[in-house]
Amino acid sequence: MPCEKLPFSINTIALISTASVFFSSCIETKSVFHYAYAPLTANAPFVKDKNELQLNTHVMTGERNEDADKGSIIGVNLKGAYALSNHIGVMASYSAANEKEVYNFSNGASTLKHKRKFAEAAIGYFIAADQRKRLYLDIYAGYGTGSNNIYYVGYDNFHRSDVHRFFIQSGISLVKNEFRLTGFLRTSFLSFKNIETNYTEEELRHYDISLYGLEKEKITSLEPTFALQFPVSKLKWLRGHAQVGAAVLVNAPDLHYREVLGGIGITIVPPVASKKK
Repeated sequence: MPCEKLPFSINTIALISTASVFFSSCIETKSVFHYAYAPLTANAPFVKDKNELQLNTHVMTGERNEDADKGSIIGVNLKGAYALSNHIGVMASYSAANEKEVYNFSNGASTLKHKRKFAEAAIGYFIAADQRKRLYLDIYAGYGTGSNNIYYVGYDNFHRSDVHRFFIQSGISLVKNEFRLTGFLRTSFLSFKNIETNYTEEELRHYDISLYGLEKEKITSLEPTFALQFPVSKLKWLRGHAQVGAAVLVNAPDLHYREVLGGIGITIVPPVASKKK
């Protein structure tokens, strides 16, 4: 039985296949995520006696988007805590972070930048859970406000927003001399206001951006943190400080956010303040 004539020659089919492979190799598959939120590093109030004051500062860093060809995340955090009594404490902090990610595309490189600033204050209650005063429990409630600025340099796009956060933070701490270890869970209730952007509505709905309708969202973030304070010299008032924290947005599945952030630095416990009772 004779074969029917094909509508395309073998050479034509080969040419189409080659062209398909060529053009598919030019398609960019990198995800340029716009992060609406980052947990920064939370205040770990290690105060345990009346009039005890602690001041600490540390450098923050985190993991960049794995699709970026290169980048950096660096920030600074200034924090303080003071015990008004043997059970009542207050704390405050200021954070600033710069994030930069560079993406190399077939038509050139583009840079995505995030700049974040945040300040907060809280008041809480702490108590020793054992007679030896080695184990402490605490709970704090506070409020903070800041800004999140996103710049997509290669395309001259920007998205700016004010971030408001009410939070409740409860933790447990192990205390022994200058060594202190704590773990706590912060529940943050986030809202975004005063948004300015030159992205179109269609662009804001894009998967990589996912910032459409952000001002209408009431977002809850669960943020567990582990922090360690440890002696670094014979000076009891000078200590090292390290911590790592995470964030999980429980009701904003389409929103991009940084999941993990850590920091390392020093803590100062003024000797005069620590001696007061």
